[in-house]
Amino acid sequence: MDKKLAPSSRVRVRGADWKIQKVTQQGKVQVIHCLGLDSLVRNQERIFVSGIEPIEVINPEDVKLIGDTSNSYKKTQLYLDARLRSLPVPGQEVDWGQHCVANPYEFQKSSARKALNKIRARLLIADAVGLGKTLQVGMILSELMKRGACDRILVLTKKSMLKQFQSELWNQFCIPLVRMDSEAISKLRTRIPSNKNPFDIYHRVILSIDTLKQSIKYEHFLKEVEWDAVVIDEAHNVAGVSQSYRLAKLLSERSRHFLLTTATPHNGKKETFARLLRLIEPYSVLDPDGVEFDVEDIKEHFVMRLKEEVREEIGKNMSPVKIIPLAETKITANAKEQEIFEKIYQLRVDAKSKKGRKDSVRLLQYGFYKLFLSAPEAFRSTIQNRIQVLKKKEDQEEIDSERKKLEELFTLCESLEIQKSSRFLIFLENLKKLGWNGSPQSPRILVFTEYVKTEKALFSAVTSHFKIQDSSSAPMDRTVICIDGSTPEEEVQNSIEAFATGGTKVRMMIATDVASEGLNLHSNCHHIIHYDLPWSIITLIQRNGRIDRIGQKETPEVRYLKVETGDPKYHSDERVFDLLTEKVEEINRIKKEAGSVLKLFDPKQEEEAIGDRVVEGKNAEQILEKPFSLDEETNQLLEMIFAARKTEMEEVEPVLPLSEPKREIFSHREFFVEGYQYLSSIRPSEYPKEYLRVEEKFLEFTPNDEVKKRLGSPEFKNDLIYGATSLPLEVWKVMGNSFRISDRKDFALGEIARARVDKRLGHWSPTLFLSRQNPILGWLTDRLSLEFSRGEVPIINSSNLPAGTLIYLFFGQISSKAGEILLVIPHGIRVEENKKHTYMSFSQIMSEVKLGKLVNRKVPIDLRNAEILIPFAFKKSMESMKIEMEKLQTENRNKATAYIRKFNQWKKKKENHIAEMRSRVMTSQKARAEALDELRKQLDEQFEHRKEQIHNQYSLYDEPLSELVLVISGGKE
Repeated sequence: MDKKLAPSSRVRVRGADWKIQKVTQQGKVQVIHCLGLDSLVRNQERIFVSGIEPIEVINPEDVKLIGDTSNSYKKTQLYLDARLRSLPVPGQEVDWGQHCVANPYEFQKSSARKALNKIRARLLIADAVGLGKTLQVGMILSELMKRGACDRILVLTKKSMLKQFQSELWNQFCIPLVRMDSEAISKLRTRIPSNKNPFDIYHRVILSIDTLKQSIKYEHFLKEVEWDAVVIDEAHNVAGVSQSYRLAKLLSERSRHFLLTTATPHNGKKETFARLLRLIEPYSVLDPDGVEFDVEDIKEHFVMRLKEEVREEIGKNMSPVKIIPLAETKITANAKEQEIFEKIYQLRVDAKSKKGRKDSVRLLQYGFYKLFLSAPEAFRSTIQNRIQVLKKKEDQEEIDSERKKLEELFTLCESLEIQKSSRFLIFLENLKKLGWNGSPQSPRILVFTEYVKTEKALFSAVTSHFKIQDSSSAPMDRTVICIDGSTPEEEVQNSIEAFATGGTKVRMMIATDVASEGLNLHSNCHHIIHYDLPWSIITLIQRNGRIDRIGQKETPEVRYLKVETGDPKYHSDERVFDLLTEKVEEINRIKKEAGSVLKLFDPKQEEEAIGDRVVEGKNAEQILEKPFSLDEETNQLLEMIFAARKTEMEEVEPVLPLSEPKREIFSHREFFVEGYQYLSSIRPSEYPKEYLRVEEKFLEFTPNDEVKKRLGSPEFKNDLIYGATSLPLEVWKVMGNSFRISDRKDFALGEIARARVDKRLGHWSPTLFLSRQNPILGWLTDRLSLEFSRGEVPIINSSNLPAGTLIYLFFGQISSKAGEILLVIPHGIRVEENKKHTYMSFSQIMSEVKLGKLVNRKVPIDLRNAEILIPFAFKKSMESMKIEMEKLQTENRNKATAYIRKFNQWKKKKENHIAEMRSRVMTSQKARAEALDELRKQLDEQFEHRKEQIHNQYSLYDEPLSELVLVISGGKE
């Protein structure tokens, strides 16, 4: 790194002054990321490359002292506070209360701490369903932002989760994620040059992983972008050998910080768990097959807590689930249905000797049974599809027999419809008990079904039975809505938002398992009805987790509808139903993963394994008494995860309180009010005083055009895009032309709660928490930081200092060779008349000067003497910073040595592991031998690369920086 080009230095390029935000080395050139300081480029971001154009570094001693004529030196106070707020706050101390509206639990703090203690915050958060994984992501990101280490953020999630994830990070942390679906990307590309990467524009982006998978061109764009942090939600969806995993791997390589969240981090196979761990740390698991690793390999890279482990800490903020007894939710099939069940059983008998694809055989063995249990419409549709498949088969004799039986079944059920089915009758009976009739007073109910045809038929039956006539196509204005995997992305999001928001008309949502993962539906929904039952404990746990979550204050009720055939031949099938629901409750009571009961860890595998055993004739107790998967690999994986979790819980460091003294002069609220009122007093036409209304609990702020442009208002959609500061369009829709801001957590929490019931808000809080990363506070901070022109430093008088005394306030900074700010020290050099000097901490300066109590009598200050002593004060400031630099260098050298020693041990272990695997390779296994040899080569390259990273991270930039910010002169005026 050029010894002059460092973060926070000021440079002059193309006739304008810029502040360096970040410096990265790319080959022989340096890439300089800058923020504009002059009026024409103010707050604009630019990237310059050294060697391509002249970059003049401004001498920090070359300043001009300017007297402050404002009352009580208000201009200087606000300028100084703004400059203090602009400083990154690197270090280990964390004040969670400054970041988040909610009060995080200790277990959430510990996972955030674990991520932040690493050189790179890379972690798999694998807590159980409903334990606030998104909140933990927000905690980590906001702390990284405070440290100045996280500007560019990419979040990938399921399409059903986009708005929820967006709104939660915004409501709780004021982190603005701009949604980039296919339509948004297309619109953006019309506003930017054709050779410009759309992912370079906005700094904080959220999009559906499905959107990326659908278009290969997006992958090309992503390859060219470096992200500070990438988050992949519901990460089990990318753990397979698929395009999704390849994309996740690409993003892992293109980001420094990397977070994965999932409640199901493996499917019982080591290789799936290994794939996720490799995204966190590429060389955590070396075995190409992903099956050979141990506790030490994995323990640093994930956290996993189960509900029962933290239930005591959560307390009343997560009410236990109430399961309605089966006596109230079951019914016996009618005579017509029993006749059809008898015919279906014959298909099962015939299928025992049938050969062919497993899924086809399973359809005959138990698939048709489950389909008819669900709805006649689902049953008929599948029969028709199966007949069409049979027409293409060659073995006519076997086909004709099956086809004939299917056609008979189709004829038998042709006149049947869901509205007259036994299952619908018991469904209506339970709706009656709940007081549900479609009126606005009806409780909100989430209904799950396995099949799209059932979902559609049930929707028609419910609306017909209760004479519901919704003329609107907007989900929030409908009484009953339904979603499935084929529902368009925007409609899915709007439907979920409508159902989750209390003030909408929606009383029921019928959904397939597209709604079973990740969604927070507990605020306004306390009832789930499983219209039919998947033979999967994992799926049931996921479904119930939509209302069984942290923050559920009501007692959530779950109903499992059951239709009994009355036929002893189906006894085992029906008993499986009972035992599955019992197993779900067992998991709620004891410390187990959802997949640990059957040890299959995959919903489809659970379904197939149970079905196969039912068909084999085993009774239900035999089927569910013992886990299906008893192989050594699964047991080893579970034991390793348990041991790693135990070690992690024992070793985790406590979250430290903020030990650093408070730097800000004003509280957030005081700074906002006094800062804006000051701007209004000097530029009333630009900042009208009526644009800020001060109330006891909140501030009401009307942004002018300057603020609207900076925050990406749709009013200025054809103007320059401020990608680093733009807010999501949803925020503008909710806020309109007025922003409500509050520093009171109780009020902000109440506003978030209001957003969950007001359909106009759609879960977006109408009030922003006044935290450090509040984007409007950020605008005001940047604006007041520029109140003194380039090269100007304010000088004020304090009668609390002796005459002839001068205090020079500097911002000292030490950076790493990687361009990251490691230490920021506001400090002072006190100079007496005889040039006697002393070092002062920032708190000492504030205590002695009493800045907030000064009266500005506007008597001229001797600028000449103060200017003459600037080089002397600057020299002493640099000397003090070099002492701090030596301390930090020693500390960092010890850290780097310990880290490299640990990394050497890791490398040696990996080398031995590769050698051992190589020794077992047979002569005929040429491909595997080559793969292991290549892996050994990559390990060496990775080791050298990591050593260089450690060196750049812990080695300090050649010299500290020191910037003069304020001069204080002593004596009575």
